[in-house]
Amino acid sequence: IGVSIYDTNELNLVFSKFFPDIIQLPLNIFDQRFLKSKWLRIIKKKKIKIQARSIFLQGSLLMKQSELQKSTLNTKLIDKIKIFENWCKNKNITRLEACINYVKHIKHIDHIILGINNIDHLIEILKALKTKKKFNLTKFALTNKNLIDPRKW
Repeated sequence: IGVSIYDTNELNLVFSKFFPDIIQLPLNIFDQRFLKSKWLRIIKKKKIKIQARSIFLQGSLLMKQSELQKSTLNTKLIDKIKIFENWCKNKNITRLEACINYVKHIKHIDHIILGINNIDHLIEILKALKTKKKFNLTKFALTNKNLIDPRKW
């Protein structure tokens, strides 16, 4: 039995009722709330599996510039995505590789939940999973929930 949560404060409510087998939570280069809290260690001590979802922030971290300009995303978020894109270019890594490898190297994460649009997308993801590059992306962490929580878009 598992739960899908959006915010760290939901864990108190979940744990007051029961201890699930799996917890699914958002985690990406902009949304690092669970990493910066004590919760990942607590969850693992209780032998609960952790699944990371929204590693592409609902796809916004992978959007082309033309798609970003046409989108209804907050302009501050678009600016942050552009900074991330430039960082990736300077490091000679795709945004897909950066997003996947960032989450893949977090020791408390047991599984990554990914969505795909087509077979080509799946092939790109499988290729990116083989990439061994590891980067410290803590500088990209945002705290503004209006930017990192898609429910508030």
